[in-house]
Amino acid sequence: MLKIICFIFIIIAGVAYCQNSNDGNNRYLLGENYEQSGYPDKAKEIYEYLYRRNPSNQEYFNSLNRIYILLKQYDASIKLLEQKLTINPQDINLYGLLGSTYYLMGNETKAFSIWDDGLNKLPQNQIYFKMMANYAIERRAFDKAIDFLKRGEKKSNDPLSFAFELANLYSLTMQYKEAAEEYLSIVLKSPEQYQAVQNGLLSYMNKVDALQKTIDVFEKKRDKDNINISYLLAYLYIQEKMYEKAYSIFSEIDSKLKSNGNVLLKFAQDLYNDHQYELGAKVFSNIIDHYPLSPIISSAKLGYAKTLEANLDDEKNGGTDWKPYSFNKTGDQKKVNEIITIYDEIVKIYPNSEPANEALLRIGNLKSKRINDLEGATEIFNKLIKDAPNSKFAIKSYEELGDIYIQEGDLGKSREMFQKLVQSNNIPEEEKNYARYKEARICFYEGNFSSGRELVSNIIRNYKDNNTNNALELALLLNTMVNDSSNLVIFAEAELLSEQKKFSQAREKYLIISQNPKAFVLQNLSKLRVAEMDIALDDYDSSMKLLQEAVDEKEKNIYSDKALYLEGNIYEFAKKDSSKAIETYESLLAKFPNSIYLDDARESINKLKNKIS
Repeated sequence: MLKIICFIFIIIAGVAYCQNSNDGNNRYLLGENYEQSGYPDKAKEIYEYLYRRNPSNQEYFNSLNRIYILLKQYDASIKLLEQKLTINPQDINLYGLLGSTYYLMGNETKAFSIWDDGLNKLPQNQIYFKMMANYAIERRAFDKAIDFLKRGEKKSNDPLSFAFELANLYSLTMQYKEAAEEYLSIVLKSPEQYQAVQNGLLSYMNKVDALQKTIDVFEKKRDKDNINISYLLAYLYIQEKMYEKAYSIFSEIDSKLKSNGNVLLKFAQDLYNDHQYELGAKVFSNIIDHYPLSPIISSAKLGYAKTLEANLDDEKNGGTDWKPYSFNKTGDQKKVNEIITIYDEIVKIYPNSEPANEALLRIGNLKSKRINDLEGATEIFNKLIKDAPNSKFAIKSYEELGDIYIQEGDLGKSREMFQKLVQSNNIPEEEKNYARYKEARICFYEGNFSSGRELVSNIIRNYKDNNTNNALELALLLNTMVNDSSNLVIFAEAELLSEQKKFSQAREKYLIISQNPKAFVLQNLSKLRVAEMDIALDDYDSSMKLLQEAVDEKEKNIYSDKALYLEGNIYEFAKKDSSKAIETYESLLAKFPNSIYLDDARESINKLKNKIS
């Protein structure tokens, strides 16, 4: 009987405990809901009630202190924390929270005193220094946080972990010299941290004066026998566009490591990517001259030729890449032939290799786009397709052939090239979508709008594909203008002529539509195209007049932001008027805050301002 009575008592007690527990949880959830909904006073009442009932519950305690802080009832927070400290004098977090409350009250001296007091009273644990630094960082007391980290670093068995945090804090507080010194100390003590240090340096390099101050530190401490420091200094020189100095260091590293030009090759490729073609060619040439037996020599020769080719297109050499449409580049034919000769040598010395395949592709491109030898280019592209069908350069050859056939007006052969890409099993889906897009344009040129719509619809289903934007633009034409087929046919004819670089003839057809107010969206686009044809024909004054008309139409013309961006391009590249270009780009930022050309405009503004300064 006694056992039964005890069992019943246990069940009743358990039920009562569950009821109390559930009541507490429900009240706490209600308090959180009040807090999140903007009723902190109601939340405070609930948290105070719960904490009185169960002062050992850490969640209740944290929530109550948080709501006191939110309501700026700092005295209540101090009283709560001090009471807790009498019970748990070894809890470092209580010192941190109490100091934070005083800091929020504006009593910085008292806050620092409490934080220091906590660290002095408790065992000298390196973790405590980091925890207290975090409280200081939370209150943006960065200098005090730095003090805690430096003290912890001295007592730590793992000073590197403190060094990274110190370097980050120094950079946040614009103490770039000190940040650089911390990062330097890390890589000196632990060379395997090289990549982490480089990433840390990169995180603040764009701040004013940061780069030069960091370079100063590394220059003073550089030891030529320390490869990592040399690498980092060369990396900093590249960030500062001090390429010749970087070249000097990479030459030393290459020699010290006996890398047979590998270090220099990587640098030369970086120069190529940074459009530093003259120095890039010099470095590639150096590799070719000094390491003729190196395994990388084919890559060096290819890089040398590519750099010379890119230099032909460089802006200061009259580049036209900024133009929406332009004639094939001509340039110095003697230089073009010299570059072709270098590519030919690569093909002969390294037959059936990928460098040779790329060299062949580039010869074909030079023939078709530089010296207008379409027959010679066609022969080379067909050779690549036949001899290296699995090469990525064979894929490009199909694309180039498709474009050549469009130039020649043979749309059937062009379609055949792009269809072969779509049917291939060895080609990435994105390449196939590009081929589908080109085939859709051919349908468009032919007036076969329904087939064009079907092809572009397959592309735009994959919004991550890089061809999606072009496909959407074509779909807009094909779907919006479905009831205006007569104007669309004329527009399609003009688009074909512009792709064939028959800009004068294309302009005449665009002009017909641009003067037809019933063409709606097509009218606005045709006005823009007329201006783009004028740019291609170097008639900049006529183009500027048309572009300004589009800009003045504002929201009535969906292409007005592009028109303003092109105005800026004309000032920058054609008229060489940097001040007017900056003014035009800044006008774009102000008038069209949602334009897709904002990033390009900002980049141009920064580049031009640096050029002027």
